[in-house]
Amino acid sequence: MWRGLLIFAGMILIAPDKFKGSLTAGQVCEVVGDVLRSRGFADIAAVPMADGGAMTAWQVQVALQTLAYETAAAVYGTDTRGEPV
Repeated sequence: MWRGLLIFAGMILIAPDKFKGSLTAGQVCEVVGDVLRSRGFADIAAVPMADGGAMTAWQVQVALQTLAYETAAAVYGTDTRGEPV
């Protein structure tokens, strides 16, 4: 089995580190995901990983931006007076 690919209950999880000097972990997720989709696999989750090296800070930043966006979207609404929060 290729390191970074897990198949469980019909779902495929792609969780690679970078390919140093050629592809980032995100790019690996895109390429592997595209190949698997072209082969008929539909239930795919892609999670780029980092091993504590140079890309770790970038991965954390991406995760925090995503979390901040999802949190902001989740709490958007109105207060008891109907005012936006």
